[in-house]
Amino acid sequence: MSVFSSDSLLKGLIVSAVLCCAVPAISWGASSDPGTAGPATSTLPQGAVILKSLPAKPVDPARGNSNIPGTAPDPSTSGTNPNRPSHGRKPPRSVFYRLNALCLTEGARLRLTGKGFSQAREGQFSLSLKDGLKERMLPLLSRTETEIVTELPRGFSLDYGKKYQLLLKAGGLLVAGEGNRARFEKCAVNVTPEQIKPSPDLYVAGEVLILLPKILFNQLAIDQMKTDLVQEGYQVLKESNLASLGFVLLQMRIPSGTQEEAILQALKGRYPNATIDYNHRNQLSGSPRIYADKLINRATMTGGCPVLQNADLAVGVIDGGVDLKHQALQGQRDIRTAGFAHGGAGLPKPSDHGTAITVLFKGNNAAGGYSGLLPKAPIFVADILTQKTGKPFAATSSFVEGLNWLVGRKVKMINMSLEGPRNLVMNQALDKMIDRDIYLFAAAGNGGKQALPPFPAAHPAVMGVTAVDRDMNIYRKSTPGGHVDFSAPGVMLWLAKAGGKGSYRSGTSFAVPYVIAKSAYLIKKTPALMTGQGRVGITAALSEEVIDLGEAGRDPVFGQGLIQFSSC
Repeated sequence: MSVFSSDSLLKGLIVSAVLCCAVPAISWGASSDPGTAGPATSTLPQGAVILKSLPAKPVDPARGNSNIPGTAPDPSTSGTNPNRPSHGRKPPRSVFYRLNALCLTEGARLRLTGKGFSQAREGQFSLSLKDGLKERMLPLLSRTETEIVTELPRGFSLDYGKKYQLLLKAGGLLVAGEGNRARFEKCAVNVTPEQIKPSPDLYVAGEVLILLPKILFNQLAIDQMKTDLVQEGYQVLKESNLASLGFVLLQMRIPSGTQEEAILQALKGRYPNATIDYNHRNQLSGSPRIYADKLINRATMTGGCPVLQNADLAVGVIDGGVDLKHQALQGQRDIRTAGFAHGGAGLPKPSDHGTAITVLFKGNNAAGGYSGLLPKAPIFVADILTQKTGKPFAATSSFVEGLNWLVGRKVKMINMSLEGPRNLVMNQALDKMIDRDIYLFAAAGNGGKQALPPFPAAHPAVMGVTAVDRDMNIYRKSTPGGHVDFSAPGVMLWLAKAGGKGSYRSGTSFAVPYVIAKSAYLIKKTPALMTGQGRVGITAALSEEVIDLGEAGRDPVFGQGLIQFSSC
């Protein structure tokens, strides 16, 4: 799995200019991504040899390519008179394979790859950008046998989140190939949250959240606000006293016949000292083959790493519920859970995802492939996952309530394996964590190369963790960006499931516990890291022992690198 800060602290926006997947500054591994657009330059490595192509053998037009053993005659020339004019003969069939870009930007040059482009007569091809039923013509700047170059003029207005098609036609008919079927979105370059209007499936319909700082709103003022809003058709669904964070959260149903966007603007103007936003839906960010411990040099045998085995810092988990009866947790007594699911009765409910994360920390069945990273650490699990109907989701209101509960439990580190859009209410709650001696870690996201940095990982108080496989390659669905701080194993891990089962799953969610475990190890060895140094101190300590992957130094794909336990 796998949502937030004031605008001045918003780390996701600081790096959004490099997030577009087509930029060549992002390294995706040893070889370049064929789907990225960039300048047509190349640098030969030392010792490289340029092979000179041999001249082609003469071809007998009457026999096609029959002078080459094992080849069939060319049907376009076989049986024809070489002196006969070519007028009236069909050119070889053109095929549009792909557009060498993953997203679209105004003013960008685009390359279409395929075959048979140079054989067509001048003016035969036409190129357009389709938006719904509307098509806008594009210029053909150049073409060769296998490539056509075009440009999106800067005057084009592209909307983020909308799907576009690039259509290549010959004689008014679509050229064959997959290229015409592909759909593209606007690149997430210089896109601000205010320009992104969430689709209805990203938030709980008919609800808004009002976060009130207790220092500015006493209970009398809050009660008067509720009375006024109820008289205007609002309904108070829930009032949460977030004492550990210093807020009161009102979960409101808006008047019937009104739209969330209009309500938000009206309430923000009316209550400028409150933080008001949608109630966003956030998503969880999933003898066995075990490679993770070897990849990070973590000893799993008893006593192999005494510091890690005896680390007892309390860890909080914001996720789904846990199957406490799972065989991997037998004998574990220091796991506490509480329920905060949207519309729930306050009772935690076992989930596959929450069980997997908890067993990664507390598993005590090495024979079954479950060897806990922090077997002696108390674990507190805030179940914020709504599983009643449709696709499970974690409401922003549930997240804030769960965070408040964990702070009250005096946890030292919090694992947040979820991802979602920027939300002002969540950002305000996370802002409160910056000056506390609590470390926050979150999944860097499974949205892919085109996605915006997700929250809470993109918040400056949070460390974002991405996933790599056993060969140290980045997880194919991971979201790159400046929010990525570290890498850890997270692809095809053997993980526990509710009901006593297990399965192989992948996701940036499952990489987060490894970075938390290494942080616990460092704090246990150097207690001063727990006080006064904040996120900067632990980040520097973690960075001292990593494998640098991708570009030299920190990069938006792997962050600082793959964490290691070499000194354990």
